[in-house]
Amino acid sequence: MMRKKTDYMRWTFGIDEHPQLQGVPELIMLGYDHLTEALQLSDHLHEQCFEFVYMERGQSSWEVDQHSYTSRTGQIFHTRPNEWHRARMNHIEPCTIWWLIMTDPSRFHQWLNIKGDEKIALQQALHQLPRIVSVDPSLSETFRKMRHSLEERHPLSEIYIRHSILTILFQLLQPSNSHDIPADLYEAMVELAEHIKKIPINDGQLKKLPKSSGLVSLTLIVYSVACTASLRQLLSTV
Repeated sequence: MMRKKTDYMRWTFGIDEHPQLQGVPELIMLGYDHLTEALQLSDHLHEQCFEFVYMERGQSSWEVDQHSYTSRTGQIFHTRPNEWHRARMNHIEPCTIWWLIMTDPSRFHQWLNIKGDEKIALQQALHQLPRIVSVDPSLSETFRKMRHSLEERHPLSEIYIRHSILTILFQLLQPSNSHDIPADLYEAMVELAEHIKKIPINDGQLKKLPKSSGLVSLTLIVYSVACTASLRQLLSTV
């Protein structure tokens, strides 16, 4: 029996295949993967380049220098220049990711039109980044706009591309301090809410309970606690 072909969607744009992108030599490659099953990714490195992997949906684990890291929806995992890395157990889990490979700022006199002390400060900050950073969910749109600018060439494309890259980097260097619910947690809560709506509740029996007895409130509280327990159980598997 023939093995079924891996079902996934991939899009890439690399400077090697598109040499016309000379105005942004710092960008080596931009890619997108929508994986519905595990995809092999063994040990490799990017010479004198950073790699940033934005988890748009799902999660996956990575290994760098024998250390394991797990990135989830709304987070960016990155590797520094010349670091050997791979997916855990050599396979990326089913997920949706954007990935960006950029040159090390030290390779250029100016990098994304940034030079002098500012370029040095940016270079040092990138090398000190935490391995995984939570970012704003709106970053998905930034990646999509950059893809559009790469595909639909026009006089302002290179400006748009540089702006998109800097937006991504600033998200990494100045992550949001908000306490918003993470995207994957929000999705789990929405799914649970839809499940709860389908649980039958005998409204007729509730209406017959004496209001003064407080049993209606007690019943609703118990129901709420049960829902909370279901939520905790669900989140323990996320």
